[in-house]
Amino acid sequence: MKKGLKYLFILVLIFKSLSCFAQTSDTTPKPYEDTEFEQWQLDLRRFEIITFGAMPFITLDTIIIYSGIQWGMNGFSGAFPNPFMAMSNYSQGEIIGIIVTSFTICVCIAITDYIINKIKRDKAQANTVQDVYVMPESLNPPPEKQAEPPTEE
Repeated sequence: MKKGLKYLFILVLIFKSLSCFAQTSDTTPKPYEDTEFEQWQLDLRRFEIITFGAMPFITLDTIIIYSGIQWGMNGFSGAFPNPFMAMSNYSQGEIIGIIVTSFTICVCIAITDYIINKIKRDKAQANTVQDVYVMPESLNPPPEKQAEPPTEE
């Protein structure tokens, strides 16, 4: 009987202590606010997304164009080389050249996007209407009614 009470007491303590650590507040994440990130961070993020997001497509285009150039340099003889085959048709130098060319084109696209967005953002900021405050004449008398500053004698 005492042993059963002892185990019951331990179980009650364990379950009571577990309830102390339970989260009662809402754990749903808050959406980002407009002022949470600085503009350069947003620009850098967009630059990265465009650069690496365009990489597979630009690499495919680069491989197709490179294969076409090789085919043309060989006098258009034979069938067009299949760019979807394994890269075993290319040497290591050609593969590095294709990847470097693709990455350079992706970076150029991202820089162009940054410049276009920067120009749009600056133009929109320049076109914003600034507040104009009009003061009544009683608070700001015309120049002929203003008192002369005291002169030192």
